Amino acid sequence: MSATVGGNVQVQGGGFNINMANIGGNLQVQNLPPNSTQNQICGTTVKGDLQYQNCAAGVQIDGASCAGNTIGGNLQVQNNTAATLLIGNNVHGDLQDNNNTAATQVTGNTVGNNLQCQNNTTITGGKHGQAEARPLRGVLASSDRNIFAIGRVRGVGSMQ
Repeated sequence: MSATVGGNVQVQGGGFNINMANIGGNLQVQNLPPNSTQNQICGTTVKGDLQYQNCAAGVQIDGASCAGNTIGGNLQVQNNTAATLLIGNNVHGDLQDNNNTAATQVTGNTVGNNLQCQNNTTITGGKHGQAEARPLRGVLASSDRNIFAIGRVRGVGSMQ
């Protein structure tokens, strides 16, 4: 999909590739069954929240192999059973990566508020294998566990 949508977009089945889209509301992807293709969100602007949850299909929400995404609200990736990649996104709100049972990677993201990664089976990214984000407004708050974000960082002890 490469389009401009004034409101919300919901994806609830099959594979998808959202590339260079402008979404005026929220982007919600949920309850996807397993599939053999890599779902991808690339170079897309979402004015609201981007949620990827309760999916058995993997996803790249990233700028690793394409342009990163700009999310005006929160980026929430939770309760997934397939691999998730969150790389090089510009998130104006919170980035939350929680309760995923497959491998998840969080790195190179710019986060305006809080970075929260907890209760994931396997998480990599940043320094020393921890989730990582660059500051959105040029202010860097860091913990001794090498997780970077503006505001509070939650879930440090649960990441491995």
